[in-house]
Amino acid sequence: MRKLAAVLLVLTPVVLFAEEPVSSPAPEQPVAPSPEIMIKQVDSLCVVVLPMKGSYAQHEEAIARLMSYLPDTLKVAPLGPPFGRYFNNPMEAAEADLLWEVGMEVASGVAPTPPFESKVFPTGEVAYTIFTGPYENAGNAWPGVYMWVMSRGYTPAGPPMEIWLGGDGPQTELRLPVTAPAPTGSTP
Repeated sequence: MRKLAAVLLVLTPVVLFAEEPVSSPAPEQPVAPSPEIMIKQVDSLCVVVLPMKGSYAQHEEAIARLMSYLPDTLKVAPLGPPFGRYFNNPMEAAEADLLWEVGMEVASGVAPTPPFESKVFPTGEVAYTIFTGPYENAGNAWPGVYMWVMSRGYTPAGPPMEIWLGGDGPQTELRLPVTAPAPTGSTP
């Protein structure tokens, strides 16, 4: 668990939202080739989250608190890898006003105490891709995800989520809830 925590402590989303295509990254920020983006149906998830406000530089502390809180205080084992969700656009909000959370899937019925919260994410469609490379570079793939979604008629339907899978590379699943495009010829 400590090894996973150490790997995850370097997390910092770089770009979550973009209003226009992002230019080539600086040489010190290499980006993997555009990953394949797909649509999938996801099941509902019971999670415990730690809401955060301010700089993404707090990822290290937030994840460490969460990973300690679940087994030490709640006496529950997480059922999946840690994730982050992001609620406002860092290109429009001041750093001090950024709203985000880190969390992990748990069994239903878990009752955390503040500042931790229990949530259920609904079943639904998501656009997703797997980014392989340093966690701090995963954010560079978000503009491509948003462009792919919009170019195919889908509509973003919730906050973007990064699921830190670890593994070789390491890997991050970028997941964006979407609403399917209306069938051709239909009326609202």
